[in-house]
Amino acid sequence: MSELKSNAIVIRQATEGDGAALARLRWDFSPDEVQTGLYRFEDFRDEFEQFFVSALKSDHWQFWVAESQDKIVGNVYLELVRKVPRPGRKKHWGYITNVYVEPELRNQGIGHALIEAIINSAKENNLEFLVLWPSKESIDFYKSFGFQSAQEAMQLYL
Repeated sequence: MSELKSNAIVIRQATEGDGAALARLRWDFSPDEVQTGLYRFEDFRDEFEQFFVSALKSDHWQFWVAESQDKIVGNVYLELVRKVPRPGRKKHWGYITNVYVEPELRNQGIGHALIEAIINSAKENNLEFLVLWPSKESIDFYKSFGFQSAQEAMQLYL
């Protein structure tokens, strides 16, 4: 398990015991949905923890957290997507999602450390490339790591 310590922030891979804290961050990450009042946190937490425990046991997901004073204050998820084998090509690419740092702790390098952890893990796992869908506000942040806009992909909303 890789760890990075900086300014009392520890960046580490999540463990099964982190499920409730990650559910809280995911809830906070979704204010538009929460404000509708259609969802109860307790129901969401149970659903999230079922997903998290199952995903954590698979070899398709990595969850990285930022921890300060024994409290999880940020996270990023990486889904490892297996490709159909092809001669001479790498076997996986990565989908980065749910990058979140508590608002009062933003712009202190925590998000940067989380993305660095993901990139390092992707290199260690020999991934071919990483994909993410940034918000308008975060485009420059991701460009600072070398991410570039890609025009090749197409999507169909269902």
